[in-house]
Amino acid sequence: MPVPPDPATDVAADPSSDLAPGPAPSPASGPVRPPHGAAVMLAGVRATAGRPAGAVASTRWLFVGLALVSLAITLPIPVATAPTAEGVILLVAGLALAASWTVSYLAGRTSPLADAVDTAAVFGFALASDMPSSVLPVLISGLWCRSLYGPPWRVVLRPALYSVALGAAVAAWPNVLGRTAPGEALHVLASLPLLFLTVVVAHRLAATLVERERRDAVAEVYAKANADLIGLTEDAAIRAVAAAADEGLCAAVPGLRIAKVDLDGDDVVVIAFRGPWADRPGRLPAALLPVAAEHHQVSVEHPVTSPERLDAAAGERCVWLALSLPLVDRLGVRSWLFVGAPRGVPRPVVRALQNLANHMALAYAVADAHGELTTRATTDALTGLANRAAFTAALVDALGSGGTDEVSVLFVDMDDFKEINDHLGHEAGDQVLREVGGRLARASRPGDVCARLGGDEFAVLLPGAGADAAQDAARRVSDAIAAPLRRADDVPVPLSASVGWATVPSGSDPEELLRRADAAMYSAKRARR
Repeated sequence: MPVPPDPATDVAADPSSDLAPGPAPSPASGPVRPPHGAAVMLAGVRATAGRPAGAVASTRWLFVGLALVSLAITLPIPVATAPTAEGVILLVAGLALAASWTVSYLAGRTSPLADAVDTAAVFGFALASDMPSSVLPVLISGLWCRSLYGPPWRVVLRPALYSVALGAAVAAWPNVLGRTAPGEALHVLASLPLLFLTVVVAHRLAATLVERERRDAVAEVYAKANADLIGLTEDAAIRAVAAAADEGLCAAVPGLRIAKVDLDGDDVVVIAFRGPWADRPGRLPAALLPVAAEHHQVSVEHPVTSPERLDAAAGERCVWLALSLPLVDRLGVRSWLFVGAPRGVPRPVVRALQNLANHMALAYAVADAHGELTTRATTDALTGLANRAAFTAALVDALGSGGTDEVSVLFVDMDDFKEINDHLGHEAGDQVLREVGGRLARASRPGDVCARLGGDEFAVLLPGAGADAAQDAARRVSDAIAAPLRRADDVPVPLSASVGWATVPSGSDPEELLRRADAAMYSAKRARR
């Protein structure tokens, strides 16, 4: 079912949008000229300034915009009315805050240098203002902006740094600039808890947004993999879907690492790595796996209790799980996934991997069933040769290839097979047919198609074979079949066959070739008699 366009993300859904494509030029309007450099730059600025998709990215965009607007509203009047020295300090501090917030937003991360710049700017802003408390609105909007960057300890450290800077500015304010502000220190001190409360609320909101976006990304990866597995009948295609899903999960959860391993005696052989591994060893100790490594029919998770070797390969300490993969009988190999992340593997990722493993097992079972049905539909059950339908399809393909080579067909019919069935029984007749099928295959070239058409009639398709090659093949087949067959009771059963062949150029009518080969076979049978 087609997905309707989202007006928030699809520019074509909103014709009034600045990013909406314009009308296509008509052929009469002349050649399309490439956009001017300034136009390209303007388009890049618009794309950067536009609200991005995704809950976290969109909220970062909104918060940095609010912080910059708050700074733009707060700064101009103090700069314009303050003495020259204070005005310069205010302007430099404001520009430093704006630059620091913007760089962090564009980079998608913050750094200790950015926190240091913010702290120094807060000190300068408060020191040069008429009242140090006037920096508080800018400070609070900046904390909201910064709440979406860095680990929790960094988020809590920022209001502490800002509080120190603000306290230092309040203490230095009357001494440096010769001003007095009765009650200002107390007012600023009373406002400091608000900074920490702002950080707690903002960080909680940020954590919720990150968790939601991560959960949605994991669900999207799983849903796509599940849909892609439907209808697959090739092992390689199934494995490719699983690999793409693992890569998608690692991209959705930063720091996530996945290693697929096969149990091999006292070691495990690493089949594949996904995610940011520092080292990729070919083997790992089997002691990493759970003690009770029984064969599971579903994916089961086990904690890894001594993960030092995995931590060394990952390049950092992680929380590790070992996921047992469902047993696939035809593979005969016990497989596991090692899954780890610095702060633990999120539950949605564990569930997605477990469900995906079970769906893969189902896909393999469906592929096996499809292969068996295909084999039954194209193979003669008694001899293992191609059946009439498969032979006809191969013949049509050979004649329709469009090449210049000739195509030949041998028709083979057993002599006196009815007498073998009547005197020795149908079981002996089936034994003869199986033996003839094997001899026919061994006497043919690689690439030839040997088939049992029904009863005691056989055929061989010789792609690219002319008349001489077909005649040589007919002699080989006839000689191979003529050797007596010895039964279990050591009674020899004489065998012989009549072989006819026909050759036509590529592109000829398949029915005509079959009629000619059939007529040649009956001619050979009459001549033998």
